Amino acid sequence: MSGLTRVRTLYILNVKPQLCVQVPDLKFNISRLRFLLQDLESKKPIDTFPNSGTGFGWSLTSTKNKPCFATSKIDPQEAAKVPLNEIVYPTLHLSEYAKLILLELAKKNFFVARVRVLALGPKSKMSFHVDEAQAANTPTWRLHIPLKTNTKAKLQWKVNGKLHERHLPASGNAFLINVSEMHRAVNLSAQQTRYHLVMSLLNKVDV
Repeated sequence: MSGLTRVRTLYILNVKPQLCVQVPDLKFNISRLRFLLQDLESKKPIDTFPNSGTGFGWSLTSTKNKPCFATSKIDPQEAAKVPLNEIVYPTLHLSEYAKLILLELAKKNFFVARVRVLALGPKSKMSFHVDEAQAANTPTWRLHIPLKTNTKAKLQWKVNGKLHERHLPASGNAFLINVSEMHRAVNLSAQQTRYHLVMSLLNKVDV
């Protein structure tokens, strides 16, 4: 990752903000994604995440000497002072296929940090919240790749008093998620846990 172009902001430009956008011309092998998840499931989760009910997961990247950095929000001004290879620093959970995913994303001009696999257990609802809200009309996005899910697992947004929701299928596709609006994840399945690969973006991307 040390060869990637240095970027200095988390902001993504978008003239007409949307809530969820499928990334075109980008699809990963779902069988390999499932194998990545199975490998992680055989290991003890190293992170629990607040505000997520029965949420837990695994951090795949962090900052040198700061293993919890991947679970903390990134301040763009602070991130700009840190070498890129210290922001995208592998943990023990970053497999070879996960590295290939990051390289493929970089080819598409998605430079990512805080790479995590997030699990949301059965009958779980996060509380509505805003992540890293930026200036007006400048939404912040995260990249989600569903690994294993069910039709009762959805992302929800509350905008101007109206509820919007969308289920993201585990099809190998990647989605940009607007996290500067009030949002949450829910999993109303009685038995199945939902798993997403989630990443923060470090560069500007037009949606």
